[in-house]
Amino acid sequence: MNFHKKKSFILISMLLISLVILSGCGGGSSSTETENATLKAMSTVNSALKEFEQENTDGVKEYAHNDTFRHVSASTGDELTLNTYLSIYDQIFAAGAEYDRMDLEDTTTELVASDEVKITGVAKLTGTDVNGDPFDESFSVEFRVKNFGGTWLITKMVD
Repeated sequence: MNFHKKKSFILISMLLISLVILSGCGGGSSSTETENATLKAMSTVNSALKEFEQENTDGVKEYAHNDTFRHVSASTGDELTLNTYLSIYDQIFAAGAEYDRMDLEDTTTELVASDEVKITGVAKLTGTDVNGDPFDESFSVEFRVKNFGGTWLITKMVD
């Protein structure tokens, strides 16, 4: 009976070691590539949101691809270029609106292609509108972030 327990322990140990070794082979690199891509894409989106939170639309431009960026209204389907979208916010900030907090929560990421990541989540905004009234908003948002020669930039935002 004692021999049987030792034999079972050795077989289970060998199986676990084999699984650990096999998990590092084959698909491991694509998993790492996917993880790296999603981390870089999330970092880009978070950096852009921090620039917005600081009301720095020029800073947002560093994280968005000027030629391909489109803001799409989920309710109307209307599309805006990056410069038009940021110009609207420049006017809103100039009129006295302020953001106190801008966060992206409940995020999911999906590798769409080897150089493109889709990020969805809930945007949480607090601040003061142009009339001086406080606001606390939440809404669904989607970002598309693409790798341009090693630099990850936002190409699309849908809210």
